[in-house]
Formats: sequence, structure tokens, C-alpha cells
Amino acid sequence: MQSEIGVPKSYLLSITRSGNTVDATLKSASGDYDCTFTGLRGDSDGFEFGPTGGYFSCKSGGLIHGFECAGGVHRDMEALGQTLYGRISGNDISGTWNISWVITPPDERLVEIAAFETMTKYTGSR
Repeated sequence: MQSEIGVPKSYLLSITRSGNTVDATLKSASGDYDCTFTGLRGDSDGFEFGPTGGYFSCKSGGLIHGFECAGGVHRDMEALGQTLYGRISGNDISGTWNISWVITPPDERLVEIAAFETMTKYTGSR
């Protein structure tokens, strides 16, 4: 996701399966994003988190202070919701990670200026 807003980063995605549900932890290599998605719907080919159920909690991430918008204006961005989808084939994984954002003036989280969604496509292997 960060690469969608101009800040490329590497992430580690860890998957734990229990029956037909999956828990996924997504961490940035830099440590500024660390979220766990619990109760994802899973099957033999992958997993899905979003409107179908589950919840997520974050140790860090979800708020970006001072993001520079067009024209040099600085705003805060806060994540409102996330979806995570993945397909596994052998040792390879691919999927999408979406985040819904709201933009606010710096340190005024109750004043919404705009909202948008970013989508990142990812690939990886074990």
C-alpha cells in the first residue's frame, strides 16, 4: 500500500491456518506498520478478509502524519478499513491489499477533507 502513495516499502506476510479460518500478520520491514487480521475466511487455495468477516488490530500503522499532497500542502491520512485477499499456489502467493483512507488537516482527526481507497497487488514466495 505505501508504494501506492509514493513510499515503496517491503512487508512480511505471515499466515496461520486453523480449520477453515486464517490469521494473517502483515508487518513492514521498517516497523511502522504491524497489523493482524483475525478470522479470515480460508480454503485450500488462499484467504480473504473484508466484508465476509474477521477483524484486524494494529500495533502500529493506520495513521500517517504530514503526508504531502499536491501543491505542498501537508495533511494527515487515517486508515478507516482494510481488506486483504490472497491465493496460494505451491510456494507462491499473490493477492491484493486495499485500504480506505480519510484525509484531515494536521492534528484535526475529526475534520474530514476527503476520502479515497488504495489498492496494492502483491506477490511473494516462502
